[in-house]
Amino acid sequence: MILLLLACATPAPSVVAETTPPPRRATARECATLPDVTWDAWGDGFFRTYCTACHSSANTAARSGAPEGIDFDSEGAVRAHATDVRRVVLENGTMPVGGGVYPEDLVLLEVFLACGLKD
Repeated sequence: MILLLLACATPAPSVVAETTPPPRRATARECATLPDVTWDAWGDGFFRTYCTACHSSANTAARSGAPEGIDFDSEGAVRAHATDVRRVVLENGTMPVGGGVYPEDLVLLEVFLACGLKD
């Protein structure tokens, strides 16, 4: 079900392919030209699909090495670790373990981190 919701919330690949990833902290003007990726419309589905199997506060037993307290159950939790998410997912490519993130989702993650997180 989550994959279906994520698929519905993700812009068509042609829209994503034409998107230039924003800088680390995009201005409102820059964000206005990019796909609208909010927590409710995209981020929650992304983190549930790719991250919370290990990084969830409800998961206390099978974290597969994920440190306690590094959880992505909420927008606030993602915001608190946004720099680390950018580094390990977008820059280093070391998360999620085993990879598997569609290139289009990586572009949208970049947009989400620059424009979609609420302050």
